[in-house]
Amino acid sequence: MSIQKKRIGKVLLLFTSILMAGIAFSQVNAADAKSSKVYVEAGVETGNQYTKLEDPIIIQQGRILLPIREISDYLSLNVAWNQKTKSAVLYGVNKEIKLTHGSKTAYVDKKKVLLDVPLQMEKGKIYVPLQFVASSVKQKVTWDRTHKTILIPRTYAKGTADQMTYWIKLTTGELFQAKSNQIGTKIGQVSKKFKTLREFEVEKIAAGTYYLRMEESFGMAGTARNTGQVLVKNGKVLDEDSFSFQGYYEDTTLHKSHGNVLLTNGKQARFLDKNGTVIALYNLTDIMQKDEIYMVEHYNQRMMILREYASQHLIVYNVQSEKAAYVHELLTLPEREREYLEQAGSDRNNEMERDHIIFFNSIIDGVMTFHYKNKSNNMVNTYTLDLSQI
Repeated sequence: MSIQKKRIGKVLLLFTSILMAGIAFSQVNAADAKSSKVYVEAGVETGNQYTKLEDPIIIQQGRILLPIREISDYLSLNVAWNQKTKSAVLYGVNKEIKLTHGSKTAYVDKKKVLLDVPLQMEKGKIYVPLQFVASSVKQKVTWDRTHKTILIPRTYAKGTADQMTYWIKLTTGELFQAKSNQIGTKIGQVSKKFKTLREFEVEKIAAGTYYLRMEESFGMAGTARNTGQVLVKNGKVLDEDSFSFQGYYEDTTLHKSHGNVLLTNGKQARFLDKNGTVIALYNLTDIMQKDEIYMVEHYNQRMMILREYASQHLIVYNVQSEKAAYVHELLTLPEREREYLEQAGSDRNNEMERDHIIFFNSIIDGVMTFHYKNKSNNMVNTYTLDLSQI
């Protein structure tokens, strides 16, 4: 064999070895890539609200994994973790999902399901596959690779207190309830259909009695508002009310009075005890002889403080004499300040600044005190008013 042929043979052998090594290397890399984890800083957009996630998401085998607490938050689920068995159970409306650490076997409503990637632990956090959980509760999620954002449509709003959870289905107003570590079941309906509500307040009033308060802002400037209240006893809706309005201010600063809860549609207010009995009922539009939305800011057996939402003017109503008056007309305000309040209150295109409206402070022995920040010098002054003047 010639020297030239020997050289060609060695080159071919070397080339073949390199080629085979390259193929083997690529196969190893492909296997590694399939099982490897990619950590990505990302955010979640739901109900037109964007939130940056504190922890990175994990992408493995094309699946996105999130910490279980965040998944439960965005999908309105409750979580129970068993440290002994290293298993997690997610509870939602008519749904129970069980996953175990390291296992590709999960259970949805006690039916066996196989996973692509299992529940796993990362730096003390429990990560679960998002798509699996979302599809189990019939929720669609989308991964925006360009903006590194998970898009999650909002289906339910959730509120919890004293190991009792309530859900409101936004599109229908259906109300669901569950005790701790139980599946949510329907107990009634609320009249208001909310759009972007994610969480709401729940307060235990008595054994088996809960008071729910909902409020949301939406629209371009967040000035479209929905609000509602529900009283529930022993798994039944005793009463509920709601209304919609436009503006920056909250719907009311009062929730309860002497243990009784407030239900209002902005034009009528009623106070109910823990049994759902109406203790006091007021037609707010009759009080002022104006068809407006009113907020209830204080109430007792002698007086009620209202705020006319359209003007933001404060009103004092003497319950005993059944007389009402605008507070700015009764206080000894500087003439220029009174004129400002009148003008700003009648001009909805020039809404009053939040700090430059009159605030109720307290009532002691029939004497009420109010705070008002002078617009010319920004000094907060205190004014008094005797209830007997009304």
